[in-house]
Amino acid sequence: MTNFPIVDLVIGLIFIYFLLGVITSSAVEIILNLSRARAKVLEAWLLKIFDTNSLKPDGTVTDKTLGQAIVDHCLLTAMSKNKQATSYMKAETFVSALLDHITRIKVTAEEVQKEITTLPELQWPPLNLEGYKTAIEKSPVISMELKRTFLSFLNEAAATYAAIIKNTSSAIPNLKSDIDLFREKLENWYDTNGDRLTGAMKKKYSVPWTAVIGLIITISINADSISLATYLYNNKDARESLSKTALAKAGDTVWVNKVKVLAAQTNDSVTAKDLQKHVEDVQNAYAIVNSSVPLSWNNVCLHDFKDVVSKIMGLLATFLAIMLGAPFWFDLLGKISNLRSTGPKPSTSAADDKKQGT
Repeated sequence: MTNFPIVDLVIGLIFIYFLLGVITSSAVEIILNLSRARAKVLEAWLLKIFDTNSLKPDGTVTDKTLGQAIVDHCLLTAMSKNKQATSYMKAETFVSALLDHITRIKVTAEEVQKEITTLPELQWPPLNLEGYKTAIEKSPVISMELKRTFLSFLNEAAATYAAIIKNTSSAIPNLKSDIDLFREKLENWYDTNGDRLTGAMKKKYSVPWTAVIGLIITISINADSISLATYLYNNKDARESLSKTALAKAGDTVWVNKVKVLAAQTNDSVTAKDLQKHVEDVQNAYAIVNSSVPLSWNNVCLHDFKDVVSKIMGLLATFLAIMLGAPFWFDLLGKISNLRSTGPKPSTSAADDKKQGT
């Protein structure tokens, strides 16, 4: 609650938009989890960029593409079904699976039956950076473009490691090896592509579903911004109560951390606990909103064309507010809450009164 009714009104509306955004985001997250949207986008990228045939551990060619082989690698399968990617792959484990496949030595079926010493003079897995360079250059499972990219990472890692060794007069504890630096380059490459895939997923799945769910919620509960603003303006108790709740939530550290997790949307594992958490978010958010302002179509009367236009504009305003997302409104709530009037600081002693000339 502040000393200015209009500020209370604005804070109340922002808080309502935030809570409706939480409801929408949670519903969308449930849909994305159940539809495996993240897994599908990641799998499509792997199958597209690694589209050549893979090798078995014994070096023979398979009819499975390298992308599918990475998806099915024991380091990445977790609890996912066969030939289906998980929703999330850590960069470290992805790089391990990738290097396992691209450094395998290609041999014929006849050579497999012979002694291991008759295989090409390559070490698998490679024991040093030079071994990785040779294996990548001779690898038949990646395109020439990927070879150039990976070899450039390898050369950069070698140069960085050489510079560190040259400019260091004494031993450095926990100094990363050249292979570690090379792996870091590959991990950064994967993470960069992951960011792009996240953008693609939002464009293809998150935004459309947010629009659909946001529209359904707005219309079903009659979340009319004009009616909400009018109600809060004319009801002092409801306005001050909602503003007080909003300011209290914004100052709750535990609650703020939960909001940050929601904003990050990094929950990629489909579990019953995850889905239950999102359902609880929806229930809690709706309970707070519904206890502060009336949200229903009961007693709604549209007498003339002006009322219809007002209702449409109010619903549209709420829909557009939801599309901005819960994190946007939460950040704005924190900024607006700083405008509340605190008044002059009360004196705490006679000395303070004397300094102030009283």
